[in-house]
Formats: sequence, C-alpha cells, structure tokens
Amino acid sequence: MYRVKIAIIPSEFFPMPPVKGGAVQTLLQLFCDWNEREKKHKITVFSTYNDKAVNLAKNYSHTEYCYIYGKNSIRWYPYRLVKKIMLLLSVELPSPYMFILRRTIKKQVYDIVLFENVLCNAKWFLGKSACPVILHLHNDYVTQKTKKYLNSFSKVIAVSKFIENRIQSVGYAKTEVLYNGIEQGRFLIRKDYQQKENIIVFSGRLVPEKGVKELIDACLRIEDIKFKLMIMGKLQGKYGLELQKLAKDSDKIEFTGYIDNNKIQDILSRTTIAVIPSLWEEPFPLSAIEFIAAGIPVIATNSGGLTELLSDDCAIFLERNAFLIENLKNAIKNLLLDKTKREEMSKAALDRAKLFTDEIYCRNFNNILENFVNGKHI
Repeated sequence: MYRVKIAIIPSEFFPMPPVKGGAVQTLLQLFCDWNEREKKHKITVFSTYNDKAVNLAKNYSHTEYCYIYGKNSIRWYPYRLVKKIMLLLSVELPSPYMFILRRTIKKQVYDIVLFENVLCNAKWFLGKSACPVILHLHNDYVTQKTKKYLNSFSKVIAVSKFIENRIQSVGYAKTEVLYNGIEQGRFLIRKDYQQKENIIVFSGRLVPEKGVKELIDACLRIEDIKFKLMIMGKLQGKYGLELQKLAKDSDKIEFTGYIDNNKIQDILSRTTIAVIPSLWEEPFPLSAIEFIAAGIPVIATNSGGLTELLSDDCAIFLERNAFLIENLKNAIKNLLLDKTKREEMSKAALDRAKLFTDEIYCRNFNNILENFVNGKHI
C-alpha cells in the first residue's frame, strides 16, 4: 500500500528520465530511483515526449511517466496559431504542454501536486485543483510579479536558506529547506597529486553571471606556472564568441563543450582546483557538490547558497567587487604553489561532501512530503 500519491511536474524543456540532462531533472530522478528501491509512494511524473526516455521509463514499477508531445510538435500547430492570435488581443494562454497537463491533472486525485521549479507555469493550476500544490524552488524567481502566486501554494520547498530567505522576504512563511545531494561514489577516485599538469576546472552554464570571462582574464594574468583551465559547458551566442576571442591566443584555456554527466568524474579525478567565480547569487549548485565529493579544493565567490554548501576549510571565498579578477589570479596562483594547503582542503572537502549525499537528500525529501500529508507541516 502506497503512503502518498504524488504528481510531479518538472519543466517541459527536458524529458524524464533525464536523457538530455538538466540539474532539476537529475535531482528528481534520484528521488524516483530511491522510491523504486523503497517502494513507498506512487509517483506520476509528467514529461515532454522523448523516445529514449520512454524506453527507460519501462524499467520503473513505482513511478509512472506520462508523456506529452512538446510545443514544436506539428500536432500543436492549430493551438499555437490560436495562442498567437490571443496574445494580439492581450489574452495569455498556457503552452500546449501545460494545456494538456492541466486537463489531465484535473481528472485525477493526488495527495500532492509538486511543481519542480516552474513557478510561472504553476499559475495555470493554482486555484483550479482540489489537490494541495507544493512548489520546489531551485532558483531565485522571487519578484514582485511572481509574489502573487506564492500564497496559492500549500508549501514551498527551497534548495537553500538563501532561497528560503528570498521567499520569506515577500511575506510567504510556509517554507522548508531541502539541500541538494548527489550520488557520490563515482567521484571518489582521485589521481595522485604528482600529476604532470595542474588542471583548473569551471563547470556550468557559460553566461555572464557565472563570471567565466573574469576567470579567463585572471588565468591569463598568471605567469611562470604551468596549468590548464578547462571550461566545461556549451559555448553559445555572443557571450560564447567573446570567451573564445579572449582565450584564442592562449594554450592555457580549453573549452571542452558539453560533457556528459557520466564522463565528468574522469576530468574531476585529475583536477587540481575548481573555481566558481559567480557574479550572481548562486542558489545551491550541483557542480559545487561534485567538486567537494571529488575532494577538490574550491575557490568561490561569496554568493547565495555557496556559503551554506562550502566551508572555509574546503573553499577560499572571494568578494564580488572591482578587485575580483586580481583576487582570483592571486588565489589560484597561491593555491597552485601550496601543495600542503591543497591536500588539507581536499580532506576537508571530502568530509563536507558527506552532508550532501543522494541518500540524505532523498530521505529528507521523503520526510517533507510525508509530514505534509500527515498534517505535520507549517
């Protein structure tokens, strides 16, 4: 007998199971895999259609994956045409995906309808479902525009205290923090420190707010030390061209492109230092957990949830100010020259990572949902 009947609605842009990646989808799949082992709940995950995902979904007995054709499907052409016409009349309609999803959900009864990081799209369901609706917020989408939607949720789960504080700052109090976690076993293999080349790693979206340009600039200023900066992420758009132009005359910089999640550990096992030079407020990045799970010393900016995830023993924190590039250069250079410091930080990183395992994440997630259904929530 299942304890809780849960409908989960992630973004429509990545299929489930996560055959095309996506941090939120990866976390959600951890919970589905855990539930498959524990057999606690009946989970229904709604997803955009993908052939490979459909085949993987057949392996699950306690999670049902319900597929909806994406907005680019030819079968949605008439609806898209109507949607454009209505927009001209200042009438907003949901995406084709959300249109079908809303109609499907209304025919079912769930103990919880859980929205994974889709605050704006949730507006099409709020007040229209008899089921309690919970939001799991992974990013800082809290604005005056979205504030009005928050009070319609039965509860909001935040990925960090930073995100929780942002939610509470607009007057919403029914919050709880759920820190992210990862499966850490595959990251534990570390190559010896006697490797021939120092490798510095950045992993994430290549966008201005991630501080990638500042990191490249800092590394170009480091002389007389042999190292390679490996930038893991997809180059795209004007910013991607700017990064390539900045690094084109240097043999220190390597753009790897997108790295499949199953291959990242090979690079991390050889990494000397990881850098998170974010200019924005980081919610709670999975890449940071991967770094410390691999025992990698981290240099990071003092931003958002990073100060909750990392500690002073395993990370060097830098302020986001006019001196950031110079401070990045000095922090990287000094750490490359100090093997003892790196080894101490590596041990501290492995200890810190024990707080953010997939098992802890899934059990805490489960407790939040069960406590809500049992009336033990705020």
